[in-house]
Amino acid sequence: MGADGQASRVRHWTGIETKTVTHRHAIRRHYRIKPWSSYVEVHWGTRVQAYVTPVGGEVCIVILSVTPEYASFDKTLCEFPDLKEKLSGAELNSRERGAVTCMRTLRNVQRRNVALVGDASGGVDAITGDGIRLALRQAFALVEAMAADDLEQYEQKHRELAKGATRMGNLMLWLDRNPRLRRRVIRSFAHVGNACGTRNSGGSVFDRSATRLAAADYLRKAGVQSELHLELRYSFLAVQFR
Repeated sequence: MGADGQASRVRHWTGIETKTVTHRHAIRRHYRIKPWSSYVEVHWGTRVQAYVTPVGGEVCIVILSVTPEYASFDKTLCEFPDLKEKLSGAELNSRERGAVTCMRTLRNVQRRNVALVGDASGGVDAITGDGIRLALRQAFALVEAMAADDLEQYEQKHRELAKGATRMGNLMLWLDRNPRLRRRVIRSFAHVGNACGTRNSGGSVFDRSATRLAAADYLRKAGVQSELHLELRYSFLAVQFR
């Protein structure tokens, strides 16, 4: 079994080929400051996104961009003045670390007596929030296939499990490349009103089921294929856009 991450040596040794791959660059900092919200926030800018996550008595912020030069706290915080103001005077509680997140699909995830799990078997972009959940479900599926002595069964189940997360990632990255449509989609959420839990603090907090219905309806009206519906994986998601 290969569960050794994006740069999987097991995948290389077995000769399993990558079908498609797209990368985004990320950097992360922890700030010693009391979280101002219990929600995960996504601040969506022109070329970057800032993920703000409350972690105990501090805040973790991850910056993501397709281009490495824009994966920068100095450039990104200037694009989000509200976020910059909240972090003003906050003490750094970690070293700045970088990583790469990718959407990867493979031609197959098993060969002979070897199977791949998690990021080794192809990954979804961090914007989905689905990586760990997907890896755990793949692990259970692999156990069942091993018990049945049938790795083809795992191959089929893996594709089923990845389908929703891959669609979610592709849709969100497509919205990232189309800022005008993205703004219209996000604004449409606010029209649902209290059903989506709209708040007036510069962002909006959306209930998962109501948001999915509103987004799917809007995207249909916008001419987007109905199967590319928005499937939010967080119970709630806070979004700020400019």
